[in-house]
Amino acid sequence: NYTPNDLIDDVKKKGVQSSKYCSCRRPSSSSSFRKTILFMATFSRGKLTMVRHISFVVFGASGDLARKKTFPALYRLFDHGTFPPNKRARIVGFARSSFSRDEFHQRVRESIGADADEKTVGKLLDVCDYVKAEEGYGSEQGYKQLNQLLEVAEKCSPHADKSHGHRDEVRSKALRIYYMALPPNQYELVATMLRKYAWPSSDTHTTLLLLEKPYGSSLTTACVLSRKLNSIGLSDQRDVRIVDHYLGKDILRQILALRFSSASLPLATMFHRDVVSHVTLDFKESFGAEGRGGYFDEFGIVRDVMENHLMHLLAFSAMEKPSDMTPKALVDARLDLLRCVRSASTDDVMLGQYVANPSDPNKKGYQEDEAVKDDSKTPTYACCRLFIDNARWRGVPFILQAGKGLDEDRVELTLHFQPLPDPLLPPDEALASSLKLDHGRLVLQDKPDLRLELHTAAKHTGAANVKDLVPTTLVLRFRELYGQQIGENGNEAPPYEESPYEFLFREAMEGDDTWFVGKDEAEEQWRVWEKYLEVEGKKVPLNYVYGSSGPTEVEELVERWINEALSQRKEELIYTSDSIMRNEL
Repeated sequence: NYTPNDLIDDVKKKGVQSSKYCSCRRPSSSSSFRKTILFMATFSRGKLTMVRHISFVVFGASGDLARKKTFPALYRLFDHGTFPPNKRARIVGFARSSFSRDEFHQRVRESIGADADEKTVGKLLDVCDYVKAEEGYGSEQGYKQLNQLLEVAEKCSPHADKSHGHRDEVRSKALRIYYMALPPNQYELVATMLRKYAWPSSDTHTTLLLLEKPYGSSLTTACVLSRKLNSIGLSDQRDVRIVDHYLGKDILRQILALRFSSASLPLATMFHRDVVSHVTLDFKESFGAEGRGGYFDEFGIVRDVMENHLMHLLAFSAMEKPSDMTPKALVDARLDLLRCVRSASTDDVMLGQYVANPSDPNKKGYQEDEAVKDDSKTPTYACCRLFIDNARWRGVPFILQAGKGLDEDRVELTLHFQPLPDPLLPPDEALASSLKLDHGRLVLQDKPDLRLELHTAAKHTGAANVKDLVPTTLVLRFRELYGQQIGENGNEAPPYEESPYEFLFREAMEGDDTWFVGKDEAEEQWRVWEKYLEVEGKKVPLNYVYGSSGPTEVEELVERWINEALSQRKEELIYTSDSIMRNEL
């Protein structure tokens, strides 16, 4: 029986936080009430702020990122009630392309797809507008036109919508989100123009600038961009948030739950140097750089994937327990971990570049792309060894592998366990070799399936010899357990699952900065790779065939890295079989 008006009273009397009433973020049996609350409130820096109108402006609206990811995510948010009703929302595309409003609507419709609900698409297009950057992103005309369009929309939006629980005496703010689906070399220019011509007062508006990764192209360029943003009054997190879609992935939240929940002690103890010999992080893609060769040739696989996506996966899996679950505590825990990561040595990186597959004419070499330089040394594959200099991980190599044009699509984190020092039942060496038994490992996989795997060995059922072992894998498929539960009649629809961009855009609208990268964090990620990037263009990548597992030399290199680490740590292994039995880890 709790009504929106009761919420207003609680806010005014007690100053309660919105998380108390808005924790359900997916449609459920009470979704109509959730929508009512969400329409009238967002969680902004820990305080409940009334939202009068939401404007979401997409810079680079004619580009591939906007077409493939941005507009489909905005449609789903619109369909599931994140945007307020009664035309109290405005979505604006801003780009250099010459689109009429109808042409822009057609482009948005095509990006959403044919399976979308036509009635919802119609409502979405009613609040969609387009502004052309007539003379490029450096011309004031487009920004003035944009600001005028948004001001008109905001003035036409009522301060109090009594049908959704607003009261006239409650002052509400308008929310503007400027999202840049642009190359990073445009960020400084667009941010400067927005501050001059389209950045309203904080008394009447909450304004956020969302910058797509990568944040700069090196530590130097990232620091320069940070100083420029600070100089025009855009401070960290309050006004600027860096978007990396990988922070919207469910795998990272699963890692938090597995490491730090009240029931996670058995798994949590595995994330430690006393148990782990080495850690591998793999980001393998079966497709190449087709369609974005010009962009990719400027950045390469390290800047495109390792410096951001894999560093997030590393941070969540290796960081210490945050002091609490507030956004600041989680961001601080990630930042503290990154500051302990040793800079990548140039000798600890192996590079590769895919060449044509002679058995498949569709798998052309990287340099055959018309947008790529004929003599390009840009790596499409990299394997790197990193170390974390803290008590938990000292001496444990983290081996990162990322590449395009490989033999599979696979993204996963693997903890490889140390051998038990004095096992009671050591396996027969010949048998262990033939079965390829290892010392066990824990795998957290994002692709091709969201799941957890525990690889170990068990006695063969019925065998008299207790040493008669067989490889055994215990698998936990998260979507089967939580996302695909079907009722007795088999007719219940599975719970809705947000895409990464949908999740991040909603978090931005609700004012939660937990899942965004701060400027300090972005700079620290670049710091890890700075030594390598200084000499990247001088290293000639090894060739590998499009569709293979990567350069053939990698396997030998990784084996050497692992053996070196085990040899160095052999004399100082902390745990024994007795200590494990006494649970003294």
